[in-house]
Amino acid sequence: ITHNIFVLLPAADRRSYAISLWETTRILVRFLPNLKAQDVMRVRTDLVLLLIMNGNDYLPKLRGSSGFNKLFHSYLRLIKTWLQNNEKPPSKPKGKSTQQQQKLQPFLVHPHDLTFNLPFAIAYFRKLAQVAPDNLNKDSDGRSGGKRGPKTLTVKQTPLSNLYSMVDGG
Repeated sequence: ITHNIFVLLPAADRRSYAISLWETTRILVRFLPNLKAQDVMRVRTDLVLLLIMNGNDYLPKLRGSSGFNKLFHSYLRLIKTWLQNNEKPPSKPKGKSTQQQQKLQPFLVHPHDLTFNLPFAIAYFRKLAQVAPDNLNKDSDGRSGGKRGPKTLTVKQTPLSNLYSMVDGG
């Protein structure tokens, strides 16, 4: 990831905003006082993912995101909470390797191997689901999700199924 990544976000009145990933990262460091210097790359990688989720010429934006502001502010609130809760380094739990312990950190993507940090990603998508428009939680008949069919079977919603439904809807 280089310093030269800029994104144009269209706004009202035919205006667009050019966002520099590098400058945004520098500003974020001030908003996240508990962020360690070595974790700045993780935040930058997460910002790239958030910008991709906002859509571009080739990919539609994530359904239910209602724009970059919602994606970004949900991410900021969640990472601040996780960083505040993890101020003290946890003692290494028995039976967990260093790699498993690293997976519990508050970032969406590990920048070295570009894999998802599932505990944080699940928490993030749950937070997005909470702020998603109400019409995303309705089935094809216009009823609220959760009950289906004549026997009123309850359908279990998982974070992965929520992510799939958001991406599927474009």
